[in-house]
Amino acid sequence: FAGSEPASDSVSAKAEDRRRLTEVLRLPSEYFVDSTVVSQARLSGGVRVRHHVLTVGRWNVPVTEFWMKGSGQPVLIASDGGRAGLTSAVQSALGAGKRVFAADLFASGEQIIAGGAYHYLFMECVAAAGDRPLGIRTAQMLALLRWIRSRCNVDKVDVVAQGLSMGVSALC
Repeated sequence: FAGSEPASDSVSAKAEDRRRLTEVLRLPSEYFVDSTVVSQARLSGGVRVRHHVLTVGRWNVPVTEFWMKGSGQPVLIASDGGRAGLTSAVQSALGAGKRVFAADLFASGEQIIAGGAYHYLFMECVAAAGDRPLGIRTAQMLALLRWIRSRCNVDKVDVVAQGLSMGVSALC
């Protein structure tokens, strides 16, 4: 095809783009994930539900796992508004036969400070301390995806990201 690059150049360009993105976002090489089961699985309307808290680096990430008998491919669902607003997305994924992991990543859902209120200076304080808020959230998502792949013994996890900020994190 006219204008297409050789495969080796394309691979090296992608690797360089990933390196630059990692640098801009100040991503750690890899977050260690420690999982704590907060509640044992309970059955509700044919759906099993289990709550986890993952320690991802120095941050905690609450995750709710949903599955039905015969659930297959896992999907991570995250939203700018948090897990509380994900009912229809979770139901849709369960209806499609998926095993669902709904997470509140950095600065979403339960991860908002001041009793659930968003404080506009919080992200500036995080940045002033040397972190990138988008980098924290992206690193959490990458670590969570590794954890889900390991937990479900799969190579691939689908991602559903709702909202502008969460969508950008998923693209990173």
